[in-house]
Amino acid sequence: MTTSIHIPSVNSLLDKLNSSGINISPKALLYLNKLGINGQQLEEIIQSLSFSPNFNSHITMNTIQRDFLEIFKNFEGKSLKTNNIQSKEKSENIEITQNKKDSKLEEKSLKKNNSQSKNVLFPISKMDLGDDKVRESESDDSLEITEIEKIPEPKIKLDEKPIHKNKSEKITDNKKGKWEPLKLRRSTSTFKAIASDYSPEIKILKDPTKYLHTEGKIEEFLAVQKDKFDKLSNILKKRPEASGILEINMINRLNNSVNVKFIGMVVSKKQTMKKKYLIEFEDPTGTCISLVRQESQKCYDLIPRLLPDHVVIVDGYLNVNQDTNSKIVLINDIIFPDTPKDHLINFPDEDLAICLISDTHFGSKDWLEKVWNRFVDYINCRVGTDKQIKQAGKIKYLCITGDIVDGIGVYPNQDKRLLITDIYKQYEATANYLSEIPDYIKIIISPGDHDGVRKAVPAPAIPKYLAKGLYDLDIEMVGCPSLVSLHGIKTELFHGTSLIDINMMIPGLNNDDPFNSMKEMIHARHLVPSYGRKTELAPVNKDWLVLDEVPDILHTGHLHKNGYGFYHGILLVNSGCFQAQTDFMKSLGIIPDYGKPTIVNIKDKLVPQVINLVSDLK
Repeated sequence: MTTSIHIPSVNSLLDKLNSSGINISPKALLYLNKLGINGQQLEEIIQSLSFSPNFNSHITMNTIQRDFLEIFKNFEGKSLKTNNIQSKEKSENIEITQNKKDSKLEEKSLKKNNSQSKNVLFPISKMDLGDDKVRESESDDSLEITEIEKIPEPKIKLDEKPIHKNKSEKITDNKKGKWEPLKLRRSTSTFKAIASDYSPEIKILKDPTKYLHTEGKIEEFLAVQKDKFDKLSNILKKRPEASGILEINMINRLNNSVNVKFIGMVVSKKQTMKKKYLIEFEDPTGTCISLVRQESQKCYDLIPRLLPDHVVIVDGYLNVNQDTNSKIVLINDIIFPDTPKDHLINFPDEDLAICLISDTHFGSKDWLEKVWNRFVDYINCRVGTDKQIKQAGKIKYLCITGDIVDGIGVYPNQDKRLLITDIYKQYEATANYLSEIPDYIKIIISPGDHDGVRKAVPAPAIPKYLAKGLYDLDIEMVGCPSLVSLHGIKTELFHGTSLIDINMMIPGLNNDDPFNSMKEMIHARHLVPSYGRKTELAPVNKDWLVLDEVPDILHTGHLHKNGYGFYHGILLVNSGCFQAQTDFMKSLGIIPDYGKPTIVNIKDKLVPQVINLVSDLK
């Protein structure tokens, strides 16, 4: 005795879907009918869709492609392959547009059934199924399933079992920059994220993108240094120690020894044979030579942290030698711009969080796909303990500070370490992967030195012609650096190229401890305190790197190390990476902290925590 399997007709499919409160576009209905699923499989599909957080009770070919491909593929009778969908879909288009006679009965059935149901979003009885150009745009079915892109999996070593491994996928030879379409991973979650109940509240407070025109003239270099001095002087003049400040030309005209104060930019710093420091300062009016003696212990200990181009208050004693008519300022104290110790933050009432990551390096052979997939699962509330899932559900904003892609020609022989050698394809891949972030999470991207913008800072936002897919996802694209308000929390986004320079110039700092390096940025109120090092500076109309407005959070990357801490009430975060150790990182002695996003709760107070995607999630 054999058991027959009932294959529902188009009418039966539509009846069943409508009775379950599910709308479906004509093209998606024809596609579903061609899968040849039975009644029981249809019930399971409806159940799976109902538990999906992405489902809005409407099925189109676009939503099948974007959100529910895996659900439908589970009920193909293990006979339908993705590479066959294209031919089936093309044959449907031919049947609909060029051979109405063959589809006449099917169309008639659709129209008849639609008259019995008013729940269909696009009334089939009023649609001309032959007019593809008009109706495809109306029903959002213009994308074919075969347009889903797949990036070959890089060869990595990770002490964990493969996550979402598709055995049918293969690694392709990417020497010519070719890559296969990606099948987006989708799975269901019954958890309702609290962040989905709130609309994003984002304001761009500072973004240099539209103001970076420069001709590279010497006058422009002088202008940006002058602007830096003026801004930092205004900050210093608000400090209580600023009373009695004179300009340097006024001090140079004094003929008697006297206590003096002035604001100066460091020109040079030299240590004498007797271990004293000779420091030359300047302001727009002139220059002067100052001396720091070991007897002034407090000031002497500060000198290693004093870098060229720092702007500070100098409190000292002008020593005038009447016999030789020579003058020198004996320094008693040096006051940095710094920030008030009691920085106040306007916290929101909503119990939300900000997720901070950087250095994803999509397109690199060293990119850690399995770790990224774990991050996607976490931020979609699919994995973890109840506490971890609840925390993930609070995430309203995702900030990425640079090196989104690995770039092209960033360093010699980089092509040997690239999985995707086309910069456009790298950003296309990026858009594919970021499309898996929940829609209710607002993504903000600031570029780094590997991205398709100039290496010199300040840098503009990644342009639309290069990364159209990111703009299509409604991602907030800003320059480097930028200051954004996220539900009232002022967040400074800077890739952090100057961190290595700071670590090389100040004794005691190292690349494994980004927090103490970032403190020097706040101490100097400048993101690139010293000019002329490895960090390239662009001569633009003003200095965008001055921290004239104190942020609540300073977020950097670049070092591929995770570290955070509070300084004067400001949260400083360097957020690690999603890339294995490269030769460059090895040359710097950096062992990367990959897969460690920093989640910051923003209600009542800033509460940061690092999630180790490899070991913490259950």
